[in-house]
Amino acid sequence: MRNVLFAFCLIASQGFAGTIISIDQLPANTEHGTYNGFVTATVNGVPGIQLICDDYYHSTVVPSGDLVYHESELVAFSPLQNVRFVTAGGPTSHDLALYMQAALIIEGITNTGPSHTPDLTADYQYALWHLFDSSVSLWRPAQQDILNQTAWQVQNNSSNYTDLYARLRIYTPTAAYGSNQEFLGLDAPIQSPEPASGALLGIAVGLFSLLAYRRRPRER
Repeated sequence: MRNVLFAFCLIASQGFAGTIISIDQLPANTEHGTYNGFVTATVNGVPGIQLICDDYYHSTVVPSGDLVYHESELVAFSPLQNVRFVTAGGPTSHDLALYMQAALIIEGITNTGPSHTPDLTADYQYALWHLFDSSVSLWRPAQQDILNQTAWQVQNNSSNYTDLYARLRIYTPTAAYGSNQEFLGLDAPIQSPEPASGALLGIAVGLFSLLAYRRRPRER
């Protein structure tokens, strides 16, 4: 993403040819003359979705208006079917590994921001751009470190990140919008009930059942 603009999307609409994305707000980080980090978008009518660009050399005007995107996932039955950064005739195992690594980078960038010193947003952003296009320059050793660490995790600890990979969403512009950038996002993790909450719920259900049982004779 250059000093032009930035976009991205989430959630596929049922019965429609693509996902409708409108980029509403650019990132605040502008190191090296580029917008770095998450943009705020409206996706299929849902506002406030956080998206990030993996595509340095295309551009997206912001506010963008409605754009039509393909949505892809890292799933066995249709992996990376419409994505931009895939080997001809692919996807190959290398292509899959790159998008898995991208998911780790995105997860990392969610833990950076103004509250961190220093702010590593630009480092994660440039690592992501360089991952898919090696002609994008790296400005600091930290950016190469991010690439090295995430590549190692994909190669050696992938089983630890199955849930993260399943949450990755890839938004690639359809042909009519092909001058725009490709974007990535993560679905929210599925939250399981807290053990304490489950115990309290069981107690509540038990008390309700007991009260109902004790009231029946009077009702009859």
